[in-house]
Amino acid sequence: MQDILQRRSVAAHRDGIPLYPGFDVPTQRREPNPYSKEMLQTYARYVAHYKARETGKTVNGVKIYRVIHNLPTPEEIAKGIDPAEKHFYYPYYQGEFTAEGQLKDAHDPYLYWLIPIVKTHDVAAFLAGRLRLPAEQRNDLEIVDLLEAHALLTTEGSADPKPDFVPGGPAQAPPQKSASTSPLTTSFRR
Repeated sequence: MQDILQRRSVAAHRDGIPLYPGFDVPTQRREPNPYSKEMLQTYARYVAHYKARETGKTVNGVKIYRVIHNLPTPEEIAKGIDPAEKHFYYPYYQGEFTAEGQLKDAHDPYLYWLIPIVKTHDVAAFLAGRLRLPAEQRNDLEIVDLLEAHALLTTEGSADPKPDFVPGGPAQAPPQKSASTSPLTTSFRR
């Protein structure tokens, strides 16, 4: 486990994606059981082949995240906090897979780790890995979503430095069908 934590710490420093503040390390990394790993491969293969048929393009990779939705407390609901705010979602990176469902990098430093989406009063301290989550509720809190930053990272062994689309990534309107729209462009939003 020490080697895995060391790789994650080096990646955090390099990419600016720190560990989740206030969570102990064993809670932040959740490796799936062998059956679930097989299901991830099957799902990656299905998505890759489906998107290839739909778009006519070759799919180079499929990134998968397991997302847990944490429910707000009754006090937060009473204060009017939206239960669908991003920071209530805990995305665990499950890996990037080839179109045939093979895990691209079994030593990816983010593999099976929680990617932070937090609500904080000090974005710079959080990104530097020095912040603990505030115990009190404040009005000046800002949501920092590192899932979108992580989704754009290139996986070792990946030939395509820029993904064509990012499922679940930045919200964008799908392209309008017109004569000027290229048949090879696509948008995928889940």
